[in-house]
Amino acid sequence: MGTGSLYQAGRGPDTASGPSALALQVRRLVPTNLPLYTRLGREHCGAAPCPSGRYKPVDTRAAAVNPAGVTSRISHTSIDATDAYAQSVFWAKVLGFAENPDDPNLPGHAECPIFSPDDSQILLFLAVPDGPKRLKNRLHLDLQPVDRTREEEAERLAALGATQVADHRRPDGGGWITMADPEGNEFCILPHDRPAFTPSE
Repeated sequence: MGTGSLYQAGRGPDTASGPSALALQVRRLVPTNLPLYTRLGREHCGAAPCPSGRYKPVDTRAAAVNPAGVTSRISHTSIDATDAYAQSVFWAKVLGFAENPDDPNLPGHAECPIFSPDDSQILLFLAVPDGPKRLKNRLHLDLQPVDRTREEEAERLAALGATQVADHRRPDGGGWITMADPEGNEFCILPHDRPAFTPSE
């Protein structure tokens, strides 16, 4: 995703506003049964020139839905990174996500999305010039292992490059392990055999 933008034209990584402004451009809610790039608000330009790179916006307002009581849904989660490509590789291995094979992520790309197997979840890593992370996350991911224990998953992720930051496990088997990805972003690993969230947690 070197020069294309997941957002509206003129907000690519080469504009004066900088890559961080990309996260401000999510524009609308669209049905989940539309093609992937349409759901992200873009379509392939083919041979036609695109003002923001290889993709141009799609007008999906006519197809937008607004269920009663719902005004927005999360389109995807954007994460700033020093090395967007390396982060996409790490998290793809953590979550079992994959890049788009028709538009693969490459080293040096400013935008590197990865997709869940059913395309229902998207993480977008954005290269920013802010330098290494210095403060605690205001937002983090809580992971629940699918086929192994919390401790086994912590070992697996450590082998991928994560580091343990804190241990909040409790004698009753509850609690979590806090780890950090290769760029220092904290995330937590919850028990495999307990509800993902309870008020006491």
